Parts: sequence; C-alpha cells; structure tokens
Amino acid sequence: MRGAIHGIWLVTPGGKLHSAIIPNLATWVPSALQADFQVVLWTNINELAPVEITRLKAANIQVADPTACKDSPLYKYYDFFFAKGVKGDATAFALASDILRMAILDFTANDKYFIYIDPNDVELINLKANLNDLDLSMQHNKLGFSFPVGPVTGNTNVFDIRNDVLIALKASNPNFFKDYLNAYWANLEATYKRYAKPTTDAQAKLLATRISNDTSTLFFRLEQTDDNSIQILSQFGTYSENWQNLNSGFYLNHRRTAENGNTWLPIGKAHNAQEEVAINDIFLKSLVAEQKTGRIDNIGASTTIIGFAIFLCVLLTIALSYKFISSSK
Repeated sequence: MRGAIHGIWLVTPGGKLHSAIIPNLATWVPSALQADFQVVLWTNINELAPVEITRLKAANIQVADPTACKDSPLYKYYDFFFAKGVKGDATAFALASDILRMAILDFTANDKYFIYIDPNDVELINLKANLNDLDLSMQHNKLGFSFPVGPVTGNTNVFDIRNDVLIALKASNPNFFKDYLNAYWANLEATYKRYAKPTTDAQAKLLATRISNDTSTLFFRLEQTDDNSIQILSQFGTYSENWQNLNSGFYLNHRRTAENGNTWLPIGKAHNAQEEVAINDIFLKSLVAEQKTGRIDNIGASTTIIGFAIFLCVLLTIALSYKFISSSK
C-alpha cells in the first residue's frame, strides 16, 4: 500500500459514531483502494457500540484502536485527555484526537503517505485522480507536509490555518518531521496539565490551539516577503514553504460540511471569520504575556499576517531537553 487515509472518532461507553462518518468514509474506499491506499477509522473499540464495528467492516473501512500507538511518547497525553472524554468532556476528546493523529504520523513509515481527514465534516472530491497525482503534486512541496491554509476571503490579509486535512510523506524531509514531532511533544509536556473543562466555545478553541492543535501558530507562522508572496515559516528549525505549495486543498480537493461540525464544542456555535480573528487576537496577546510572565492565562491561536510576532524561546528550550521522536518507523 502507498499509504492510508486516517480518520478519528472517539466515543463514550456504548456510544455510536457520528451519523455522517460511515457514509462519508464509504465513498472514499473504492477510489482509495484503486490508488493503493486503505481507509482507516481510529476509535476506542472497547467503548464503541458493537453494531458500529459491523457497519464499518461491511463498508470495507479498516478499524484501528488507539492502543496500537501505546508505545509512542505522545500516548500518555492522548490517554490523559481520552480519560476525560470518556467521562463526557467532548473538548477533551478533540484534544485527544489531535494528539493521536500525531502519534499515528510518528508511527507511519517514512516511505508511506500519511493522510488525515476529519471523518464527520470533510468531504473529499475527485479523490481517485488526486491520489493518482499525489506523487507528482507533492514534488512541489519541499517539506513533505501539507495542511489547509489560505485567505479567509478572496482578498484579505487574514489567513485561515486548519488541521482537518493533513498530508505527510516523511521521506521528503526527515529532519523537518523529526523537529516538528519533537516541538509538538515539548509543547504537550509544558501545557497539558493546565487543561480545565471549558464552558464556552471560545475557551474550548483557545485550549485546543494552545495545547494540541498541530498547525497552530505555536508551530507555523505566516510572513509576507519582499516580493509580496506569503511564506509559511516553522517556529522550530528554519523551515519554510510558499503557502500555496503547503495548502492541502491543492493536493486533495475537499469541502467542509459545517452542519456536521463543531460537535466537540460546549455550545457548538459556528464562528464566522470575524469571531475567529477575535479569538486569535486573544491568543497572540496571551503568548506575548506568557513570554513576559511565564504564565498562561488565555489559550488560542492567531493567523493574522500583519503585525504577527511570536517568540517561542521558552518552548524551544524545552524541546531541546527531549530526545527526538523516531521518524523512521
């Protein structure tokens, strides 16, 4: 197999999958198999209603349990949030999902494609053609990594960065993935115990972005160059790529189904672009304050280009104290 398309959905005891997941993933299976990919749903099998396992297998969707990643150094953080999610904290489940996808990435062989898709609210379009063209398309990407990034509207300086469609081929740049996974690990260790169950959507988004979101501005920032192009720069190492080459929408055509999203939020309100920017601004201010005081009072992310300046000396110092997570499994 050339690789796998992964989805994650965690449930409380006796729980069922989101109603959109199996019909959605089932549409991917024929195209994926023809392109030598498998479709895998990661879920806590012991808690999932047995009828759901039967339905998944009938649709030729592979089922994997997160315990398969128990040897990952990231697993203890996943397990921390999973334990809270099983008790009814939906936001904790979202953070556990973020962490699990990084553990899966770590365990993916260097020469195999890792693709992660949110299974409930992302629909893939032209999947067969996109997968067949992936080798050629990814030659444009010197990092070997891709996530959704682009303007919020057609003509704006505010960019949206998400982590619901990820593509990785570690063989393209092993050092990048080694440094990335190491920085992610260090941030988890520094922040995970500061989690408290949120009561508002804004709190939930800020917590997720500060602790577990793998494409937040703790790890990537945007910068406008002298020729007015927009570059994505890593907050670890000295890696960069043009935003268009990094945008996963270039490699996998997809659309978000908003009506199936926001299930992890306490209220589940859909935030418009202006509200997201307001949340992001809180995060930027909190990071600046953290550098001055060593405290974390607010948690979130910023994706504005103009005036963007985040210094992560504390985080990078922590990262250096951890051994590298293997990226050659």
